[in-house]
Amino acid sequence: MAQASPQDVAPATITAAVCGNPNSGKTTIFNALTGLRQRVGNYPGVTVERVTGEFAVTDERIAAVSVCDVPGSYSLAAYSPDEYIAAQVLFGRFEGKPPDVIVCVIDATNIERGLYLLFQVLEVGRPVVVALNMMDLARRHGLEIDVDGLGRELGGVPVVPMVAARGEGIAELKAAIVAAARAGATASRLSFYHPLTIEATGALAPPAHNGYHGRAEYLRVLFDADGPAEREYLQRARTDSAERLARVRRRPPRNRTVP
Repeated sequence: MAQASPQDVAPATITAAVCGNPNSGKTTIFNALTGLRQRVGNYPGVTVERVTGEFAVTDERIAAVSVCDVPGSYSLAAYSPDEYIAAQVLFGRFEGKPPDVIVCVIDATNIERGLYLLFQVLEVGRPVVVALNMMDLARRHGLEIDVDGLGRELGGVPVVPMVAARGEGIAELKAAIVAAARAGATASRLSFYHPLTIEATGALAPPAHNGYHGRAEYLRVLFDADGPAEREYLQRARTDSAERLARVRRRPPRNRTVP
């Protein structure tokens, strides 16, 4: 039987999740991407509102992008109900699989705070696009941002400068989302955590570990003492997981002079 050529395959709908700090312009970007094509409901089992929409794409492989507006969060450590929902969405707990692309919105006037979330998002292991929003305010504050240099420092993650309130950068962001989905690989091969931290997450992650998606979930477990991530890990994992977790947390650093 002859294989179907790319032209014979019906274009698909891909998924994108828009995450970011509160007041970063995340919802403004979501609204600009999706226009009036939005649906409102709740996430399964919780009262947190779930807003989704889509935009059409002119591409031989992709017909549309279904976009989810993830609750605003400062990290994926799940310190609040909204952050817990955000983490669950990015890990694919509600949809059965992670989004095809994650858009991480960063306020250009406070890049450092946005990077704290971004570094965790990159560990999820999905293609990532950075929407660097409020560039007009950054310029007004006298900030000069080397957008291309930032992308290089992030290991090649696409960075789209935007002023979402004026619609600037929306077309470029749509194109970046499609390109990231077509690439179909993790956007950054870099890790922004200390090697000892990465070693610890590896000790928590034996092979075929109950459907966990990527190192990001084990980072949550490592730092979330007595929190929801730890409880979920202990419920889902193997019988020696409590002992394993305690042993990893009390392991002294091998080189205390390393910052």
